[in-house]
Amino acid sequence: MADFLSHTYLSPGYYSQFRFTRAEQGLSPLPLTVAMVGIQTGTEAKPDVPEPVVNPDAAAARYGQGCELALMLDKCFETTALYGQQPRILAVPLTEPSGAGEQPAIRRIALAGTATEAGIVRVRIGEVVALAGAATGDDASTIAPRLVNALGKHQRRLPVQVADAGSGNLDATHLSKGVNGNDVVIEVLDLPPGITASVAETQPGVGQASLTNALANLLAHDINGLAFANHSNSDLQAFDTHATAAWGATQRRWRHGFFAHVGNNSHLGTLIGSVQAKHLCVLATEGAKSLPAQIAAAVCTLKFAATSPVRSFLGYDKLPLVPPEFGDQYTPDEIEEIHQLGGSPLVAVGSRTDRMAVNALNSTSLDEETRTLSVSVAAAAVERQIHNAVQRAMRSDGGPPRLVNSETMDQIRDVIVRVLRAAEAEQWLRNVAARLAQLAVGPGSTSTRIAAQIPLEPTPELRQVLFDLTVHG
Repeated sequence: MADFLSHTYLSPGYYSQFRFTRAEQGLSPLPLTVAMVGIQTGTEAKPDVPEPVVNPDAAAARYGQGCELALMLDKCFETTALYGQQPRILAVPLTEPSGAGEQPAIRRIALAGTATEAGIVRVRIGEVVALAGAATGDDASTIAPRLVNALGKHQRRLPVQVADAGSGNLDATHLSKGVNGNDVVIEVLDLPPGITASVAETQPGVGQASLTNALANLLAHDINGLAFANHSNSDLQAFDTHATAAWGATQRRWRHGFFAHVGNNSHLGTLIGSVQAKHLCVLATEGAKSLPAQIAAAVCTLKFAATSPVRSFLGYDKLPLVPPEFGDQYTPDEIEEIHQLGGSPLVAVGSRTDRMAVNALNSTSLDEETRTLSVSVAAAAVERQIHNAVQRAMRSDGGPPRLVNSETMDQIRDVIVRVLRAAEAEQWLRNVAARLAQLAVGPGSTSTRIAAQIPLEPTPELRQVLFDLTVHG
């Protein structure tokens, strides 16, 4: 008989799996949750307030088809469809920038000439590829409306609105204001003989959606991973401040943030700057056709779709994303440079990127192995399990919290050891017995608080990491 039962259902909106063997070993079947944070163009949802999503079609209708948030949610469901495992998914709609001078990005596709032979015009906008036919003698002004119609059939997946500007010109206007619209890839892939084309920016996107209220509202939620459409240094700093509070003894809501960057390594270094944190993953994706919002959503969802926090992560071949062209893929030297900058390179088909890193790189207390994402996620998963088990032990009789004394601390130490051994049985950790001598449990700052220093050695990494865990009764 199988050791688990599984089923999928629409409410409350996530794939649930209960393993009897895990319950016997002492690990709780805690839900995994991810949150997508991006701009909406719809008006139904209250801004900055997280809400569960169970259906991508309903999400597109609610938040606005083609908007950042809808595209991120589409990518969540595309990713989970590949693996048959799905975390609980939350949407956090942001309001587009609305200050003076803030505007959407606009690009112009300019067609010119007359087709001397029959052929096609094929254009890529983000992940969408559309084509329009051209007969011999068709000029640019005849072909352009056909291309607008062809692109319009994909509006659900398009981050822009394409309009015929006359004389063979097409204007692609981003659906929301702000700098994120500057990241949309627009390419002309094929043309019939006699037709030429160029792509130029006619208006840069200006402005940035604020994360302040959304992050404040998310603090009270148990979330494993957050993916962001925004990806500026100030956004990284805002999440760093938020996650530092969430990881603290008062909140105890461990989470990781995912951002994607499509610029070169020089820009990556500027983006990360001095933001160094064990809860932050910055994906380097230069040359990718997918939007940064879609990339962050896919990686975040994949990481927390699996119950094992130490699952190795692979490249584009394991994600529903459009990778860079072959000549734009990272070289080994570039990959190493990205790691040194604090980023995590998303690599080409067939290449492993087990060293997907949290960008805590400039800290002398963290070596290369302890900076990997699996170590940080595994530590958070174990701490969440310990916190859950300790809470049950401290309130096992259903009464008020127990006072901290030597007997209580011995009981809590036993609970922690049980969880560590259970995590080792699940291959989350290794060498637990060898590290138990370093486990320290003592009184906390109040009579109902216990402080514990717990040595963890997540697999398959090579180094030990010490995490301080403070438990409330």
